[in-house]
Amino acid sequence: MNELDFLNEIDLLGTNQIKQAEEWGHTEDIYWFSNATPKGLDVKFNGLQMTDYYVSDEYARRTRWNLWTECVDCLKNELNSKKVLDIGGANGHFSFLCLQNGIESYAIEPRIDMIKSTEKEFVENYGSKKMYCGNINILLNTIEKHIEDIKFKFDCVSILNFLHGNGHNPKDIERLAFLLPKITEYIIVSDPNFGAMGLDNKFKNFEFIKFVGYENLHKLYKIT
Repeated sequence: MNELDFLNEIDLLGTNQIKQAEEWGHTEDIYWFSNATPKGLDVKFNGLQMTDYYVSDEYARRTRWNLWTECVDCLKNELNSKKVLDIGGANGHFSFLCLQNGIESYAIEPRIDMIKSTEKEFVENYGSKKMYCGNINILLNTIEKHIEDIKFKFDCVSILNFLHGNGHNPKDIERLAFLLPKITEYIIVSDPNFGAMGLDNKFKNFEFIKFVGYENLHKLYKIT
């Protein structure tokens, strides 16, 4: 199985299984917030105009833009990444920035409206869709199903502005720590609150490389 077969299977499952919520920020099926994009802003993916928003808005710049640009610099100049996966892609702008820098980037996102808002621009500018409908549970189930025939690895998997939040299923966090090494060598994530979930530190055997982004919240780990 190659990465596109893998992502297309996730997309089919996500499209059929994830209940779509009308309000952004809904947490059912592990929905992600919309990358600090407020209600009232035109959220249709518009490339450089969206970049202008993230650069000009103080909160969005601090929590999104600065993080993303540090991640891209790390991926491009330190890891020499060629192919990455972003889990919880929201409006796809992080993937857009990766692609601008010559890094093939894919994203998994549970909200179909977000995926549709990006698809035309990605296809026209980068040749194919880059966002796929799915959530963490569907991702993990798909890795488990194909664990013996996965023939690819992403250079890095990112999960940004998410894992440190509340409401995660402890079993999903345990499975995430066990299964991510099957598809990548490096991750950029915020640490989950393991203690609050009654877990020991499931990332303790990963090699911490450096902090990335604001408030030392996100970490680059080597996991294989």
